[in-house]
Amino acid sequence: MLHILLADDHQVAITGLSAAINGLPDFKVIAQTSGGKETLRFLESHAVDVVVTDLYMNDDDLNGIELTLEIKKNFSAVKVLMFSGEDKKSDILSQAFQAGIDGYVPKTAPLQELIVALTALGQGKQYFNQEILMKIAHHTKHRPPTIKLSTSETKILTFIAAGKTRKEITETLHISTGTYDTHLQHLKQKLEVKSTVDLLKKAEMLGFIK
Repeated sequence: MLHILLADDHQVAITGLSAAINGLPDFKVIAQTSGGKETLRFLESHAVDVVVTDLYMNDDDLNGIELTLEIKKNFSAVKVLMFSGEDKKSDILSQAFQAGIDGYVPKTAPLQELIVALTALGQGKQYFNQEILMKIAHHTKHRPPTIKLSTSETKILTFIAAGKTRKEITETLHISTGTYDTHLQHLKQKLEVKSTVDLLKKAEMLGFIK
């Protein structure tokens, strides 16, 4: 059972979200807080797996980024999922990413994506909405730490970007076409794309190729 704390100063939104999550198996909202300071006080005496927090809080309280920094400093085992209406300001999104959030889902996303994100965090993984991830990567010029390519995958990606054909790449690297196809499939899976064209676009955006 994943124990979740919801931190948001919009009571109507947080109540509805709590009801939706509690209606699902394997998830339990154990508390609702309306600000960063209240959240930290709760964490001092309760076991929480994931804090789902808004980015913006009351003006006189900690915002989501400040809250994340405090959680990572004092409660390192707790995962932080940013759930916010902010999905356009790449500098703010980048600040949240650098603060150490484990995931980001915009409030405009369907409930199913939030469930996917919570499940990923519960498994010790990270989850970022793809549009949010692209904006963060574009602003910071840093690739997300969750995406790691092998040496062979990097070489193949570089050759593809240079316009080399499948035959040229397999001959240069002395690998079979089957091995090439496997590496290419892994690349698409890691970058979550379906076509080679989209693979190159996203790889460039994330800084894997120039």
